Amino acid sequence: YQVPVDLPANLALAVSSAASAGRVSVRGAPDWHEPTNAYYTVAADSGERKSPVHREVTAPLEDLQRELADAAAPVIAKAEVEREILEERLKLLKKEIVDRKKSDADRKDLMEQATSLAEDLATKSIPESPRVLCDDITPEALASLLADNDGIMAQFSTEGGVFQILAGRYHNGQLAIDIHLKSYSGDPIYVDRKGRKAEHISKPLLTVGLTVQPDVIRSLADTPAFRGRGLLARFLYAVPKSWVGYRKLKPHPVSEGARQRYREVIRSIAALGRETDDEPHLLKLSAGAEGLFDAYRQELEVRLRPGGALRDIRDWVLKLSGAVLRLAGILHLIEDYAAKRPWEKPIDAETLRSAIALGRYYTEHALVAFGLMGVDGRVAEARETWEATVKLVRVGKSPTSF
Repeated sequence: YQVPVDLPANLALAVSSAASAGRVSVRGAPDWHEPTNAYYTVAADSGERKSPVHREVTAPLEDLQRELADAAAPVIAKAEVEREILEERLKLLKKEIVDRKKSDADRKDLMEQATSLAEDLATKSIPESPRVLCDDITPEALASLLADNDGIMAQFSTEGGVFQILAGRYHNGQLAIDIHLKSYSGDPIYVDRKGRKAEHISKPLLTVGLTVQPDVIRSLADTPAFRGRGLLARFLYAVPKSWVGYRKLKPHPVSEGARQRYREVIRSIAALGRETDDEPHLLKLSAGAEGLFDAYRQELEVRLRPGGALRDIRDWVLKLSGAVLRLAGILHLIEDYAAKRPWEKPIDAETLRSAIALGRYYTEHALVAFGLMGVDGRVAEARETWEATVKLVRVGKSPTSF
């Protein structure tokens, strides 16, 4: 496709996140478990082939959604017929009840039958066709999709409309980001609407994969509450260098073998059994991985000190350790995709090292992304160097010793 590897790689991680959501959690500590859903945003200009790459990488989820819908179609059709029959029977009973020729005893018996039918109707809802994916969607509709699909949903889009909706453009000027805030970590969602039944999602897990233009990243600063309420801190950003001007005119196509292997990995992960309250599928770190993770967390902590290189994006960095755990879980599932019970094997040091490498990659790109929004982490790096130089000068040392 002649695009930076960042584009398909980030989308592939997003698809893997979506496939694994609700199936495993990663244990960071006895009281710290991270789900494997995540939010990804890749910036690329218009015309840089975002759409064809997007279609290619999300194809396994599209196929899965189509298969689930086909399997559910007969069940839905049967439920519709059963409900229609009950409704017709109830109509007939109501007509008989108001018939003046009926005796009080007959009317009482008919009323009991009608009440029983009404109770049956209340319990016989028609299931919705299963969904795996959605695109630009209002928060209300997203909540309904989560409720109808056991709290699991993946949102993929090649445009910036998602952020426009979240900014409230289609919500009476009010911010509408609560669903995304809570669905990142699995916090319960309660939705009460006038004239419609209430919806409760006990553990919503949303995955987001967006490919947007850099101007969309810049515009995020126009809605301060995005950052103030923690939405921007939940995203992993990629702002790769463009290949335009250096692309081959006749590149080799994607090999069918690579395509099939990729789909096999995604489908294998999606086929894993779901977590339950009685049987949470926890991925645990090996002793070596724990040591690496602790060292990495300490490294981040130091860089968050006043004047530290990451101080200006500390809200984002505070969620980075959790994101690295999620990435480690995703990589573990990808590497061991054929395993039926991958939680029986710990995440090894090499996998954790790869997740940390991704964490460092996302850190550099987050500095660029927040720089586009007007928060440039490089200023913090310059400040750190300047303050260290001043200290050396004060104690009579040459700045070159720094």
